[in-house]
Amino acid sequence: MGTKLGLGLYLAIVHVCTIVFLLWLFYAFPLINIPWVGVLIWLAISLGANLFKFNSAMFGEQRIRRSVGFAPATACAILFSPSLAAIIVAVSTVSWQDISGKTELHKVAYNRSMYILSGGLAALVYHSLVKESIVTANSMTVMVGGLLAALVYFLVNHSLVRVVVAIASSKSLGEVYKVSFGPWYSIFTYLTLGAMGISLALVYSRIGVVAVLVLSLPLVATYQALSHISLVQQFYIQIIQSFADSIDLREHETAGHSRRIATFARGVAAAMGLKGDQLERIYIAGLLHDLGKIGWRDAILLKPEELTEEEWDMAKQHPADGAKLLYPYPHLRQVAPIIAAHHEKYDGSGYPQGLVGENIPMGARIISVVDAFDAMYFGRPYRGPRPMDEIKEELISCSGSHFDPNVVKAFLDLDLSEFLKEHVRDGLEAEAVGAH
Repeated sequence: MGTKLGLGLYLAIVHVCTIVFLLWLFYAFPLINIPWVGVLIWLAISLGANLFKFNSAMFGEQRIRRSVGFAPATACAILFSPSLAAIIVAVSTVSWQDISGKTELHKVAYNRSMYILSGGLAALVYHSLVKESIVTANSMTVMVGGLLAALVYFLVNHSLVRVVVAIASSKSLGEVYKVSFGPWYSIFTYLTLGAMGISLALVYSRIGVVAVLVLSLPLVATYQALSHISLVQQFYIQIIQSFADSIDLREHETAGHSRRIATFARGVAAAMGLKGDQLERIYIAGLLHDLGKIGWRDAILLKPEELTEEEWDMAKQHPADGAKLLYPYPHLRQVAPIIAAHHEKYDGSGYPQGLVGENIPMGARIISVVDAFDAMYFGRPYRGPRPMDEIKEELISCSGSHFDPNVVKAFLDLDLSEFLKEHVRDGLEAEAVGAH
C-alpha cells in the first residue's frame, strides 16, 4: 500500500508540473505558422527511431527500455519552437503497445509527461541560447547550444525514468543507477546521439531531407551496437548468477545463499557510500565468494557435523581456489582479491593469508559480516538458525576482532527485517539485472 500511495503521489506531481509547463509554453511560444511538412517529416523520422526498443535493465516487473530516438528528439529541439518540439517528442515516442492497450494507461500518461518535460525543456534551453535561425546561425553555436539542450534532455529524462522505477520496484535510486551502464557511460552515449541529432538538424536545414535520410543510416548501426552491448551485459550477469546457483544447488540447505550474500553486501556497501564499479565488484564477489567450493567432495560439502582438522585445512583453501579461477578473466580479475580475502579477520586471525585491518579489501570485510549473518540467520546442516537478537549480539561482540567495526555498524543500521522482506524471497533475490 505504501508503494502504491507513494507512486500515485509522485505521478500526480509530475502530471501537474507537466500541465503547468505545457500551458506556459503555449503562452510563451504560441502554435502559429506551423511548418507542417517539416513536422510530418521529423515525426516520421522520430517514430522510426523509437520503433525498435530493447530492455536495458529490469527490476522484477519494472524495466528500463532504450532506443536511438534521442537523436531525432535533439534535432526537433533545435528545429522547432519549445511548444512544438515538446508535442513532437511526446507524440513520436508513442509505441504500438501504447495504442493497442498492452501498456497500462498510467504508464502511457507518465511517459507522455516525461517526454513533454524532457523535450520542452531541452528546446527552451537551446532557443534561449541560440537566437538566430539554424539556417543562418554559426554551426559551432548551433553545436554548443544543441549539446547543452541534449544534456538537459538527458538529465530530465534519466532522472524521471529512474525515480519512477525506484518507487515502483521498491529499490533505492542507488540500486537503479547501479544496474544501468553507469551514469558517465550513459551521458557519453546520449551526448553522442545528441551530436548525431544536431548534425541531422544542420543537414536538414541546409541541404535537405534526402541527405537526412542518408545520414540516418548510422542510427541503425548505433541501435544494433547498443542492443548487443545490453545483451552481452545481461548475459554476463546471468552467467555469473548461474555459477553461483550451481554451487548453491549442491547444498540444498543453503539454497539462495550466494544471491543473498551479494544483495546484502551491495546494500551495506551502498550504505557506506561506495558507488559505481565498487558496488558491481562487491555484488559479483558476493555471488562468487564460494566458487572455490566447486571442487569439494560431497562428503565434505554436505557433512552434517563439524569438519575434522584435516577436512578443515582443505576447506580453508576455497577462498584462494576461487580467486585463482577468476584471475584468467580480465573482467573478473578485480573481483578475485575480494573472494580471496572474504574469510580474513580484522585482527589477523583469519585465513588464508592472515591479513589485518585495512589490508583486507573493503569488499571482503563486508562479505565477511553478511556471510556470518546469513550462516546464523538461516542456519547450516550442522547448526540450526539463531534468533535475530542473538545474532546482533554476536556481531557486536566480534566487532574489532573478527569484523571491521564500521562494517558491522553499517550492517546493523540497516532495517534487517525490511531488507530481508524486500530482497529475499524464498531464499532467492527477486531481481533480473541488466545494463543501460
